[in-house]
Amino acid sequence: MITYEDIEISPELQERLDLFFTQVNEFREEGPLDEISVAKLEEHFKASHVYHSTGIEGNRLTLQETALVLNI
Repeated sequence: MITYEDIEISPELQERLDLFFTQVNEFREEGPLDEISVAKLEEHFKASHVYHSTGIEGNRLTLQETALVLNI
C-alpha cells in the first residue's frame, strides 16, 4: 500500500486532504443515517447499478430514465 510518505504532494493538496478527512470523521461521528436517507441511497445505487449493467448490453437510456423506469 502506498502511504503519503511514499509520494510527494503539494502543501495545498495535503491541506485539502486533511480537510476532507476531518469532514469525513465529523460525518461519521454524527451516527447512522436516518431511514429516509438510507432508502434514497439504496435507490440511487440500485439505479446506478442497473444503468451501468444494461449499458454494457447496449441500452441507451440515461441514468435518470433508468431510475424512472425502476420506480414505476
